Amino acid sequence: MKLIINNFNIIPTIRSRIQGLKSLLRVDRKPTIKGPRIEAKPDAGKKLLLGRNGLEWMRSACRNASREKGAALFLSVLTGVVMLGLTMPFLVKMSGSYHLTEKSYKSMAAMNLAEAGIERAIWEVNFGDISSWSGTGTERTLSISNFTAADGTVIGDISIIVYNPQLLTPMIESTGIVAWAGSQNITKTLRSGLESGGPLPLFNFGLFGQTGVTLGLNASIDSYDSRLGPYGGDNIHSLGHVGTNAGTYGCVTLDENSIIHGSALTGYQSNPDQIIVQGNGSSITGQKTTLDQVKELPSVPAPTGLTYWGNLTASGSSTTISQSGQYANFTLNNNALVTISSNVVLYITGTLTLSNNAEIRISNGCTATFYFGGNWNLSSNSMFNNLSQDPSKLVMYGTDTFTGSKTFRNNFATYAAMYVPKADVTFANNAAIYGSIVANSFNIANNLAFHYDEALASMSTPSLDTGTSSFTMKSWQEKIY
Repeated sequence: MKLIINNFNIIPTIRSRIQGLKSLLRVDRKPTIKGPRIEAKPDAGKKLLLGRNGLEWMRSACRNASREKGAALFLSVLTGVVMLGLTMPFLVKMSGSYHLTEKSYKSMAAMNLAEAGIERAIWEVNFGDISSWSGTGTERTLSISNFTAADGTVIGDISIIVYNPQLLTPMIESTGIVAWAGSQNITKTLRSGLESGGPLPLFNFGLFGQTGVTLGLNASIDSYDSRLGPYGGDNIHSLGHVGTNAGTYGCVTLDENSIIHGSALTGYQSNPDQIIVQGNGSSITGQKTTLDQVKELPSVPAPTGLTYWGNLTASGSSTTISQSGQYANFTLNNNALVTISSNVVLYITGTLTLSNNAEIRISNGCTATFYFGGNWNLSSNSMFNNLSQDPSKLVMYGTDTFTGSKTFRNNFATYAAMYVPKADVTFANNAAIYGSIVANSFNIANNLAFHYDEALASMSTPSLDTGTSSFTMKSWQEKIY
């Protein structure tokens, strides 16, 4: 097929249009290809022959433009691949750093949990009730799940093992466990060896009787901590433990409806389920278990170096004591009042007699320590009135000569710590008692409420040899698996 054009001057026009077409096909613009409109006009009889070769040239130009577009796309893809290759190591490194930081944080948290477990075990061995933990006398265990931070966030779990808590060199193993990725956990285990330090607490029970303890009808015992304020409200706890070194039937007896808000502990290696006797309606909120070792009840040495004042007989309210001293007999007649106005130590070798409505008053902030070496005779409505309402401010000791049956009558609240290891004490009070009592045996009357002051467990008694001593940390190491 031939196209005849009469005007040869159209050749430059065709060429310019082809050049325009090629420029439209460049990669820096969106190509738009339109076929050139060629108008043939006769001009002076001239003719132009545009044959097969011209059309092929135009097709070739279009193909070259497509190739240039494909090359641009290839270069773009290649650039993206190169950039991805350059950034991938950085992204991998950042991801690794994040996981390493998270693991370090959780490892530290697990270590902190393990240390908390060590501290908990040391406190329990010294001042708490390690016998209430699971296990035996040679290995005690405690698991604490979902240990939380102050803001309520769960940190992890703690597993504690105390080996040979009854010996002088117990070993503690504590493991902190923190969840990490999926089902994986991070664990840290610490081992700490202990050695004896200061004396064992003398008043680490609410009531302790060498040969036994009996609670009368409707009697009760619980605990509080005087360091936190007075008894009541949130300061009522269930650490009113009752204990004895005895292992015979009935060594711990609860009459009808009496209750121990705490644990009842019988003699070392005894069987508490077979020897604790409970009446109808009585209950023990804690455990029935055994002592991990025999509780030492050391003799009380008589104080020395005190001024001897002979006999004291008081009538009325004019007697004030501001100095320590030793007395033969200490007698308060009916309605008499003796006021102790400073910190004193009073040693009574004979008989303490408090007649009806007689009162020994310890002024607020003062401490009175009594040593009894003979006997006491306390009538109805007589009282020891500790105005501080702090049991550590009124401490009563019985020497080896203070023996036999002793009845304590007081119809007013009593705040005191009493250690009379050779006496058999009966409390006939109708009012409450706050403090701690250790005796050869102990009998609480009907309806009496006893409130153990937990602060007494840390009270120092330097004059008494309590045998084994409180434990301190001797060694510390991380256990590597």
